[in-house]
Amino acid sequence: MSGEYVYPFLSLEVLHKFLLAHDDILDKDVMRYGKPTVHQAMQGLMSNDTYEDPTIFGNSLAMISGDLMHSIAYDYILDSHCDADTIIQLMKLINSTIKETGYGRYIQYIMDYQKLSDVDLDRVIESLICVT
Repeated sequence: MSGEYVYPFLSLEVLHKFLLAHDDILDKDVMRYGKPTVHQAMQGLMSNDTYEDPTIFGNSLAMISGDLMHSIAYDYILDSHCDADTIIQLMKLINSTIKETGYGRYIQYIMDYQKLSDVDLDRVIESLICVT
């Protein structure tokens, strides 16, 4: 197997890191794999002479980092030497993974603030349509 076929696997790893970067913000996690989470590490990049809230600064940069990782995951698929049908299937897999993870996170986050009986997929979809 040639090295270029490693790109789909790299894509999945980058996708995983993207999802974790966003998840750590939502869960307010400060450590991942024994090291500071992305948003915690980003807070440390802020100089002490600014008036910005370090939490907002760290969370914002981590969200942007996650978005970049999302894009890079697609780049790895597009740069692979897989045939066109495989590339399309991999891109669909990535997209459905992000969508399903998003639904799950949305429901989890809502459940933290609402009664479980008030949460269902139709309500999630309806609220997303109203926001966009």
